[in-house]
Amino acid sequence: MLTWRLWRALRYPDDDKPLFARVQAQPSTIPGRKLIQRLDPIMNVLTTFMSAALVVVAPLVLPALANLLGGLIAFNIPNTINREREGGTYDLLALTPSGLGVSNWQIAAACTARLNMVERLASLRTLSLLTVGLLFAASLSYALVLTPLALVLGLMALNVDAIQSILVGCLSGMLAQEFSRRSATFASVAIFIFVQLILVYLPVALLTIALLGLLRPLPLDRWLSEGIVAAVALLVLSALRELIIRLMWRALERRLL
Repeated sequence: MLTWRLWRALRYPDDDKPLFARVQAQPSTIPGRKLIQRLDPIMNVLTTFMSAALVVVAPLVLPALANLLGGLIAFNIPNTINREREGGTYDLLALTPSGLGVSNWQIAAACTARLNMVERLASLRTLSLLTVGLLFAASLSYALVLTPLALVLGLMALNVDAIQSILVGCLSGMLAQEFSRRSATFASVAIFIFVQLILVYLPVALLTIALLGLLRPLPLDRWLSEGIVAAVALLVLSALRELIIRLMWRALERRLL
């Protein structure tokens, strides 16, 4: 799958390249940074309580954090490219042996690395695994609504969703600067939101609701029906986003390679 190839490229970037090192050393652009800095004392107090609560809600926080980081990376990539243009170095990248395609990917990888996105997702996935393990043990002792099979498949779906959300953010940022250079930052966020909400989450949610309605009247055990719904949702989520990632990648190939 192209998803895993791109994700592996983000996890193990060419950090010895001069472009990667230069971009990674630059500051990240975070909307509302000044307001966040003013709230630092309050956030430090809340962090103590949130650390304990995060173990319970980690599976719910994972997709929210992945989308937040995906939107942030989509916002940062055009800003970094515009910074290269203002410095007169972006056009020179087209003359290098790797060309603009590889250079743009190095910029995206460097923006991802300087925000520590891979490490943040890995930490939250570990907490989510712990939460699912606790729910799995509880489901064996008590008659919970969620079955163990649905929990395991749900965790897999959250993991795939987090990885692909980051990739969509990278591709959105790379595509936006090719369509609109002046407003590329806002275009990249708009592309990311449209892909995530309209093209992915909405169809998967509607399919899940429809499938639950179809299986409810059938004489199936709860664990089997929930497992079927979770498996179908996981398959459709990953396949649909994989298709979108391939289409976005081909669009980049036509414009940058």
